[in-house]
Amino acid sequence: MRRTLMRTALYFPHTEIRSQHLLKTSLLLWDRIEFIVPYPEYVPHYADATVARAIELMGVQHYPTEKEKQETHDLVEDLATRTLPDVFYYRPDVTHGSYEIYPQKFLNTTWKILEELQLAGAPLPNADYPLTTTAGLSVMSILADCCAGETRARITDRGMAYATITNLLVDTSKQDAVSPYERIVPLTLKLIEATSLPLDSLIKFREREEKESGGHTLRKLRHTYLRRIEDHVNALQRLTRPADWAELDRTFETDMADDLRRLEEELGSEKRGVAYSKEIVVSALAAAGTIWGATHGLPLEIPAAFTAIGAPVTVGGILSSHNKYAAARRAIMEKHPMAYLYQLQNMH
Repeated sequence: MRRTLMRTALYFPHTEIRSQHLLKTSLLLWDRIEFIVPYPEYVPHYADATVARAIELMGVQHYPTEKEKQETHDLVEDLATRTLPDVFYYRPDVTHGSYEIYPQKFLNTTWKILEELQLAGAPLPNADYPLTTTAGLSVMSILADCCAGETRARITDRGMAYATITNLLVDTSKQDAVSPYERIVPLTLKLIEATSLPLDSLIKFREREEKESGGHTLRKLRHTYLRRIEDHVNALQRLTRPADWAELDRTFETDMADDLRRLEEELGSEKRGVAYSKEIVVSALAAAGTIWGATHGLPLEIPAAFTAIGAPVTVGGILSSHNKYAAARRAIMEKHPMAYLYQLQNMH
């Protein structure tokens, strides 16, 4: 059974996204990004006006529910009661620097356990709890899992740190330090020579989706693109060897390049078919005849001609053909995962 398409991503571990690269990826994929916040009225602060504009376009605050906090508590308790590597334990006298977390993100009972087991220190003057970076990132990852559930993708700009933590906790081969989405999307952008597109251009493309009457069409194309990306991510997650990831990425890039070529060929063929359609040719001849008549002193009438069966063909025939082409073009676009990026390429 095919998985439900996750149209929303939940960002962690910070309250504000820190990577423009991840933000660009998000603009191309998801309907919105959720951020875990300490209280419902929390307002994020972004010094960069362009980043702030992107967040305003698709950012949503997610305040953990009591149920999500309780689920998190149970999992954090399970982690905290294990024998953990020394880097998890917070000791004020020897720990250099700390990872501070808003107390409201977790239950009071969760903080009590973390303090008792030396995974968190006493609250700081600003009321935040200090942890080591390893412990802090770990409990935030657990919270993100509980908040995301089965309907949201999880995204982070701390992939390297989480790969290290995973290797500390699990006896397995080295984990990929880069988010699969951040690695896969550039493979497709390369095909339209758009790997260095500025953030502002991607924002304008999403704003076009939101504002234009055809925005629902762009959204459908984005979801088709996202579906193909997610299928590839799911395939990667079933593998553990870097060599297998590389081979899967290679075949994915080839498939997407082929899809783009087929799309361009089908659109070109459809356009040529419309250009030489009976309605367009006859209407063009009729229009030309009317113009000739006007220049030679004959009465000027609405351009009209007759088909072989005597039906009149006017400017309406041209419009009808263009409407048919638009419908055919839309049907072609909706079949191709690369159609969304094709539209992005032709926006400039």
